[in-house]
Amino acid sequence: MLPVASGPGDRFVTVCLVAIVIVSGAMCTLLLRRLRGPKQVLRKWADERGLEILEAKRRWLRGGPFSGFLIGGQTVYRITVRDGHGQVLKGYVCIESLVHFGGHVRVAWD
Repeated sequence: MLPVASGPGDRFVTVCLVAIVIVSGAMCTLLLRRLRGPKQVLRKWADERGLEILEAKRRWLRGGPFSGFLIGGQTVYRITVRDGHGQVLKGYVCIESLVHFGGHVRVAWD
């Protein structure tokens, strides 16, 4: 059985623990969105243009034409895609968003 908070000190500890759990959960959610979000934005971008993603490698340091602009909230991928006519294209995609709830996509083709 869990102990029941009886005094002001116990209530303070309980409130602090609840706050820590809420903040930790929010941080984990944002971190997962930060790691997964860009890939989802990339897939959506490709689908909207009728492109099939053959390869997409995340670039942590060398972002091609976007290298000088890599700041927080930007993710760069080196991609290889196939268009609706079967043509294979290569390039870099930069997805800009603070937490990737949407994402603005810029592309530089080879």
